[in-house]
Amino acid sequence: MPVNTFEDYKKGILEYSISVKNDSNHQLNRFLSKITPGKIKSASKIIFETENNKQDIHTLSSYFRVSKDKDFLKYLDTVDADKLIPVKQFLNRKTKEPREEVVEYTAWLLDFKPRPFAKFQKIPKELVSDRLDEKSNLEQTILDKTKPSQKSVQGKSNQDFPWKKITITISFVSVILAIVYFGKGLRQKECMIWSEDHYERVKCDSNDISLRYNQDWVDNFKKIELDPTMTFFNNGEPIYWYSKTNNTIEFFTMGGTHPIENIELKPITQLIVRKYILKE
Repeated sequence: MPVNTFEDYKKGILEYSISVKNDSNHQLNRFLSKITPGKIKSASKIIFETENNKQDIHTLSSYFRVSKDKDFLKYLDTVDADKLIPVKQFLNRKTKEPREEVVEYTAWLLDFKPRPFAKFQKIPKELVSDRLDEKSNLEQTILDKTKPSQKSVQGKSNQDFPWKKITITISFVSVILAIVYFGKGLRQKECMIWSEDHYERVKCDSNDISLRYNQDWVDNFKKIELDPTMTFFNNGEPIYWYSKTNNTIEFFTMGGTHPIENIELKPITQLIVRKYILKE
């Protein structure tokens, strides 16, 4: 059974962005003409004020590398617009391999559905259209495809409605996909390799400097740049780690071992924050 890939997810988001750009009645239409980081920042504030849920909070927290408890409405007022350049690059198709956080942030910004990727992945591939309808997102397109036409409904009893069969099929397929997905992880036949600022999934190869695949590290272990607007401690506990070699300091989102230097990362301290981030 074909499974939707992350490439399918990115393609769907970018195609949907075109429909938004072409829809003069859409609230984001004016922001997608000559996209700039400043416009993305303004659009983000509008979208956050309109609607947000726990998943959306997680998306913003992951993208900006800040606590989920942050007041994002105020944060979006003060955040440097340049932090949204990766979203601009993705929407303008300038990035071949955007980070997952960038893709998910863009999906949130456009209200693309289904999102996040974990939910999109469970939709049977045959129900995912290659082209999206100009004024509907993928979720609506899928719903339309699974609804019976009026002609097919006429003369049938409630027990014969084809959408019931489709619902059962989708549920069954979702279970099978979940089993296959987690089964792969249990077999540990995949590895991961460090790429600039994050780990990527790769096929195990004895010639590669790779590690056994770890979903948590792929999702959460990142090298990042910290700035004075960010939160560094949660209830007194550090939420970032650092390494210092040859007078060069690097910051990471998780503790553990430096992916290249093979040294133990240390939790940040008030001294490190004042000296290297606040530049006091």
